[in-house]
Amino acid sequence: MTETVSIRKAIDYEKSLSVAIDKVLADLGGIERFVKKRDRVALKPNLLVFSSPSKAIVAHSRFTFEVFKRLIEAGGEPFVIDSPGSGIPFTKNSLKSLYRLTGY
Repeated sequence: MTETVSIRKAIDYEKSLSVAIDKVLADLGGIERFVKKRDRVALKPNLLVFSSPSKAIVAHSRFTFEVFKRLIEAGGEPFVIDSPGSGIPFTKNSLKSLYRLTGY
């Protein structure tokens, strides 16, 4: 079986990222190939540590937002599944702090 992989370069997190995501999805046959109406789709952005997006440790919130938009446009119901790692106690306040610092 042959699988298709697509890699596109985005030089910024504004317009370039959006275009790159659209090209990757087109290369793979469109998001509709993977997501049907009312599909619940979990996104795990790797929120391991309290880190700003500029450090590139966690998935950039802009990337996740752009993927969310496309999932919604395809009729999917996206949601984030993730919690702090690296020995960070999981509490409602720690999760809120993690989301705030990482841009989520």
